[in-house]
Amino acid sequence: MLHGCDHGTSRLLNPGLWYAVIRMFFFTSKKIGITFSRSAGTAPGVVVGADIRLENMSLFLRQFHITPRCELAIFDGAGNLVGYGNPERLVVDFVDLAGNKKVKQNHLSNIESKPLAGMEEVWRDNGAADLDNARFQVGGEAWIGNIVKLDLMLGNPLYMGIAIPNSDLFKEVENIRRYSILITIFILLITIPLTVMVALLVSRPLKKLAEEVESVRRFDFSGKSRVHSVVSEVDGLAKAMDFMKKTIYEFLFLIDSLNKEKNFDSLLERISSEAKAAAGADGVCTYLFDEEKGLLQPGVYCDAKQCAWNIELPSFNMDDSNPLVAALKDNSVGHWHIKPNTSNGMELLLADNEDGVTLWCLPLEDRQNSSMGVVVLIYNGRPDQIKVEHFADRLIFVRRLSDVCQALPESAWRPNN
Repeated sequence: MLHGCDHGTSRLLNPGLWYAVIRMFFFTSKKIGITFSRSAGTAPGVVVGADIRLENMSLFLRQFHITPRCELAIFDGAGNLVGYGNPERLVVDFVDLAGNKKVKQNHLSNIESKPLAGMEEVWRDNGAADLDNARFQVGGEAWIGNIVKLDLMLGNPLYMGIAIPNSDLFKEVENIRRYSILITIFILLITIPLTVMVALLVSRPLKKLAEEVESVRRFDFSGKSRVHSVVSEVDGLAKAMDFMKKTIYEFLFLIDSLNKEKNFDSLLERISSEAKAAAGADGVCTYLFDEEKGLLQPGVYCDAKQCAWNIELPSFNMDDSNPLVAALKDNSVGHWHIKPNTSNGMELLLADNEDGVTLWCLPLEDRQNSSMGVVVLIYNGRPDQIKVEHFADRLIFVRRLSDVCQALPESAWRPNN
């Protein structure tokens, strides 16, 4: 219980309850606190009092330390401490003029806290008004201080102040910035080698393709292209280049071979077999047009084994309506699906194929641009079952055979007697 106090005043809070305006000192424990007292009411001359130690408030303030170096204090208008993170500094020993040891409230300037002392100085310069994010320097370091008035509606007002160094406030921001820079550098260190690798994966095949183009320019079609790339577009370009080289080479070789051929039957067999190989077909039959009879008659038939004449396939007149006759009359390319139950006399071509066969019909012309026949490419199955790589390009290649035939000497197109 209280053994002594500062001289001061008190205030009536409500009937019978008094609060000491000046903070009390508990001389027995040297703890600072506030005393509340009131009359017992029905017992005259009896007073009930309670001492509240502000040490508990100091312990409570510790929970509000935002950063490790944050300074937080509660003080009165004179700067005397009421609450501080370190309760042991709330009071200070001194010797009075009579040589007696006593204790008194510590002051902000005496607790060895330069940030609180600096904040108090700014506060005093500001007329003891509330501070909102006041900036000041402590030992060359920037701090931010806030002081607010705690109006308890009794006794003298109290003030709560908090001082935080800028470096603590922005520590997390600085850490995030530093980590962001490190992550960016790490990503760059990874992406640069990957970019170089991808560039090499693209540039090396392109360089080889440039060499392939140079070889084509020199009419050098020897050797198969070995350009491969993980980039689908570059790989597709390499395959197209290889197919082009092969096509040009086969054309040149075919023209040279056909120019040397003097026998009509051998020439037609050669054209038919080359067309079959170029189109990736299962077989080929070349129909020839007999102008005197007005019939489109089967000539040579070639399969995977051999070529044969006088095969048992039907002839067609110009009045028949089918893609084979249309290819001759209209000089156009068309396909014809032959089913087992509607073979039209084409049983020889079915070969027990339940899905039938698909005939691609391409016109064949002589050097006078006269329709002399039709090259019939034979594929097993329905049109949608044809699985030949670059099929459209292969048909174009076979279509160009007509141009090759037009370049042959006229004597080569005289049928053998």
